[in-house]
Amino acid sequence: MKNIISYRNIIKVALPIIISGLSINIVNITDTIFLSNLSEVALGAAGNAGILYYIFVLIGSGFAVGSQIIIGRRNGEKNYKKIGSLVAQTGYFMAAMAFVFFFLLRFGGPFFLKDIVSSKEVYQLINEYLYHRSWGIFFTLATLVFISFYVGTTKTKVLSWITPISALINIVLDYGLIFGHFGFPAMGVKGAAIASNIAEIIGASIFLFYTLNLKSKIKYGLFQAEKPDFQKIGKILFTAGPIMVQNFITLASWFVFFTLIENLGENQLAVSHIIRSIYMLIMIPVFGFADSTNTLTSNLLGQKQANQVFNLIFRVIFVSFFANLIAMPLVYFNRDFVLGIYTDNAEILALTEPVLGIISGAIFVFSLGIILYRAIAGTGKTMIAFWIEFVTLIIYLIYVVYFTKINPSSLSVVWSSEFVYFGFMSIIGFIYLKYGNWKTSKI
Repeated sequence: MKNIISYRNIIKVALPIIISGLSINIVNITDTIFLSNLSEVALGAAGNAGILYYIFVLIGSGFAVGSQIIIGRRNGEKNYKKIGSLVAQTGYFMAAMAFVFFFLLRFGGPFFLKDIVSSKEVYQLINEYLYHRSWGIFFTLATLVFISFYVGTTKTKVLSWITPISALINIVLDYGLIFGHFGFPAMGVKGAAIASNIAEIIGASIFLFYTLNLKSKIKYGLFQAEKPDFQKIGKILFTAGPIMVQNFITLASWFVFFTLIENLGENQLAVSHIIRSIYMLIMIPVFGFADSTNTLTSNLLGQKQANQVFNLIFRVIFVSFFANLIAMPLVYFNRDFVLGIYTDNAEILALTEPVLGIISGAIFVFSLGIILYRAIAGTGKTMIAFWIEFVTLIIYLIYVVYFTKINPSSLSVVWSSEFVYFGFMSIIGFIYLKYGNWKTSKI
């Protein structure tokens, strides 16, 4: 019991997740840098298209996290044989979702975006990106199945090397396919989409090969002949459903956020995508610790150690804040260098710098809010977590709409919405964990 909430174990579980997240976001940053060298329009279009793509990825991720929570509970109970069945049923459902998402991305995107995106050039480039990127959804969701198993069982070490390999392949292919190097034709936005697809195919294949050769696959009951079981899928969906809806609403709100900013101007949109790229980078350690909170909370409840959850949360927040104190100054006090990587456009640099100051403070509020939120989800009370997220998103969107449409303000004011969002999430999340009925939650 003591080992699971030790600082050493928290870091042991979180570090591979952080390395994995860092690899993925280095790819996103590289995409942003490469596309910004094409044009601000290409950067904004691919950025918005990427957000739309990841709306679907996060719906799938919601199901994977729901499965991960249950896997974590069974792992804490030492009921290992049931884990393989959970993984199998997760895989079946993910495959079905992948087919639906593929058709929505390929054919639904152009219809949905036609009346939303005001720039014709941005609209055309978004459609071009999604047309080719849609194939990747099959392999993205397959990878999430493997991640749910490894994170749920706290065997996260594998993430620290498979994801970086995939990321390196993506970066090399990005450079070749976007600009036409290594004998490839210059494809621009289309090349960025194809590069991501190839990298994800390779990453999912490595995960499969590694898991097939896992020594403990018999212990966990992996790869047993098992047909789709709708009753088992339904049980996973009961836990995962609120997370799936929450993930959709969360990223959809980001898409609305950037669409509203696009109405302020193409430069403002480009600036916001640069900020998003940097923000997502400094969020990586926080997400790693938040994911650890999720699975370690579930494992604690499986071990009947609910009284240790607050100790776990306190330690994770402490380590997360410490990581922020290291990472954030490195970015902020070297902002000229960091921003110079993305662009040398003086107007865009002038718009970007004050917003960087906003996210430098917001990252600490984000840490507090997301860790409390993930702890609630880890208890199995995913519907409560959903309503907390829903309420905070409504407040957040009202704030953003007011300062972009009703009373248009500077980007700094608009981006200060991060304090509003995670501030309310922190307050509501703490109140529920302090007074809510979660300690006897069963899943």
